[in-house]
Amino acid sequence: MNHLGVLSKYWLPGTVKTRLAKSIGPVNAAGLYRNFVDLTLQRFSKTADTRSIWCWPADRQSEFDQMASPDWQVHAQLDGDLGDKMCGYFKSTLTCHSCAVLIGSDTPNLPVRLVERAFDILDTVDVVIGPSEDGGYYLIGMRTDACDLFREMIWSTPQVLDLTIERAKTGGHSCRLLEPWRDIDTLDDLIWLEHQLNELESPDAATQVLHRKVQAALTAAKSESTGDRHSARDPAT
Repeated sequence: MNHLGVLSKYWLPGTVKTRLAKSIGPVNAAGLYRNFVDLTLQRFSKTADTRSIWCWPADRQSEFDQMASPDWQVHAQLDGDLGDKMCGYFKSTLTCHSCAVLIGSDTPNLPVRLVERAFDILDTVDVVIGPSEDGGYYLIGMRTDACDLFREMIWSTPQVLDLTIERAKTGGHSCRLLEPWRDIDTLDDLIWLEHQLNELESPDAATQVLHRKVQAALTAAKSESTGDRHSARDPAT
């Protein structure tokens, strides 16, 4: 059996999508991120044999329990940095599954086919990685414990992907890459997402909701920018 996991944080304003919040405001950013989480759970509810969402912090697990359908198990993430959290997921999951894939909640339009492709690749290799355009990755999957890839990593830097691939080689783990995709972390990413959604011919209801929220967030970004310009011209404003 294979397993799909999702890492997610509670959508408290000021703690999620902080770079995006600089353009659209922390409340709008948190609301948009909550929609990312919800849509991810809906879109991947039938992917893999079993599925789980790993939430943070632990005292907010009840909110995730309410959001998740019976298709998803809900667990609290382990303490520590991102590497510790991912390692905890893989060590727990691989004890009872032949392979496991992990994604985040930052790619609401991630094609299901890429996750399905990751499981296919794990039939023949130890590690599969989905590169993101910022130098990290949107997906990682394993069929054996390869948590040595995560130890003492400096996260959120452009070198994460290259270092992970290098560690896989030196650790003797066979590794393959998927095609790149894009996390939604900045205003430019959000504009890209809107373009992607505009090109969909028959979006489902959940994706239509996302599209409206993205458009509202971009409107908020324009308002934030206009407010900054007014403040710059008139310090008393």
